Amino acid sequence: MNTILGRYGVVLLLAIYGVGLGCAGIRPYPRYPFRGDTRCGGRIAKCREKIEKVITAYLGTPYQWGGDSKDGLDCSGLVVVVFQQALGIDLPHSTEGLFAMGYHVARKRWCFGDLLFFSENGKRATHVGIFVGENRFVHASEGQGVTISKFESPYFQQRYVGTRRLDL
Repeated sequence: MNTILGRYGVVLLLAIYGVGLGCAGIRPYPRYPFRGDTRCGGRIAKCREKIEKVITAYLGTPYQWGGDSKDGLDCSGLVVVVFQQALGIDLPHSTEGLFAMGYHVARKRWCFGDLLFFSENGKRATHVGIFVGENRFVHASEGQGVTISKFESPYFQQRYVGTRRLDL
C-alpha cells in the first residue's frame, strides 16, 4: 500500500504541478471580437489587453479625415491613437508611412495587432486596419466610423494589398 501510494502520490503531485505551471499566466480569451492566435509574441501580444481597451473605447467614433481623437478619426489616425495610448509609440499619421514600416506577414501567420492594408486605386495603400483575430479587423470607415469588419468581405478581398507587422 505504501509503495502504491508513493508511486501514485508522486504522479498525482506532478500532474497537479504541471497543470498549475501550464495555466500560469494564461488568461481566458476575452469576448468576441478579440480572439486570435495565441502563439504570437512580442510587445503587442504582451500589451493586448491595453490595445483591446483602447480599441473598445473608440468603437463607434465617427470618421473624420485627418482626425485623431474621440471627435473623429480616419483609418491611420485610429492606428496612431491605439498604438500611442496602449503602447506609448508614436507612428506616422499616414497609410503610406505605416505601410513602409515593419515587415510583410503571410495571411496564415496574421496575429493580433498586425496592420492590414487596402487600396482604392490599385496602386498604393490607401486604407489601414488593425487585425483583431477571427479574420476581423478594426478600422475607421467613412460610412460607419470606427468599426470591426470581416476580411472575407468581397469588398476588402478585392482591395487587399498586404499585411505588415510592426517590429516593436
